[in-house]
Amino acid sequence: MWGIYAGYLALLVFITYRAALWLMYSADPIGLSTAVDPYTVFYPELFRRGILDSESDGTTYRVLLLGGSVAEQTGKLLQQQLSKKFDHPVRVFNAASAAHTTRDSLNKLEHLADHGTPFDLILVYHGINDVNLNRYPKDLFRNDYSHSGWYYRFDSMRKNPKMSMGRMLRDTSQRIAMASHDESYDWGNDIKTPPAFEANLRTMIEIAQRMNTPIFLMTFANYIPDNYTTEAFLAGELDYGKGEFGHPTEVWGWTDNVRKTIAAHNEAVRRVADDHPEIPFVDVQSQITQPSDFCDVCHFTPAGIELFVEIVTNKIIESDIPRKPSPTAATSTP
Repeated sequence: MWGIYAGYLALLVFITYRAALWLMYSADPIGLSTAVDPYTVFYPELFRRGILDSESDGTTYRVLLLGGSVAEQTGKLLQQQLSKKFDHPVRVFNAASAAHTTRDSLNKLEHLADHGTPFDLILVYHGINDVNLNRYPKDLFRNDYSHSGWYYRFDSMRKNPKMSMGRMLRDTSQRIAMASHDESYDWGNDIKTPPAFEANLRTMIEIAQRMNTPIFLMTFANYIPDNYTTEAFLAGELDYGKGEFGHPTEVWGWTDNVRKTIAAHNEAVRRVADDHPEIPFVDVQSQITQPSDFCDVCHFTPAGIELFVEIVTNKIIESDIPRKPSPTAATSTP
């Protein structure tokens, strides 16, 4: 009798374990493998949006869009406008996602390059989400952003993808512990991210060059009025327009720190662009300045999206970027 109970309990534990692997880590629920794919867990948009395994058909111009939620909201119109101005179909593979930083985009681009996924152009639009990584004390801050639980867990899973039951319990405990880690907006007074932000951009350029794929850089447009307060923003008393989003700047940090850090990140983009005159670059920050184009510090109104897409599309057309789709897959050099 006890043997039956023990067997039943062992089976129940096994089923629970496999279900947890499936629900928490997207592991195959059938079989005995304990290996998980960190990219499936952390970057499901590469799979759900058909990006990773997409192939060139020789006729469609393939654009990879990397960034956070601001870039993400421009993808559909960007594809429409590029399709109108090119003499062949254009598809924008929208790998941008809310809250993602330059480190996330670097992780995605590395994986796409290793996988041999082909693109004809890579667009990178970042500036604000890295600001959040400053909300840690200087002695904990790491340039690879591993002081954040998100990146610590990703790196750990990438180094060891096998998720035993004990490791799954430890990972859950670490997730809870690091989620409750004592962050402080005051630590954001010490702006630490610009060197990491710049290094991530430079590494993305190196990967794009190994892929033989043009890459396009932009500064990050933003607007914070001098009289900004959270209370005035939430009351609709400022001169922002109406749009899909509406986040107070405190989502990323103290207002003055957000303003200064975005400016420092934009200077990093300009330095990288100066060092790579062969790379198309547009100073979006200097061209989108009207309050009515923003619904908060960085997200665009519909009019702002149209202006952004117009600026980017015109720059692509004016540049020396090849506008013919590559018939063969671009691959990275090992």
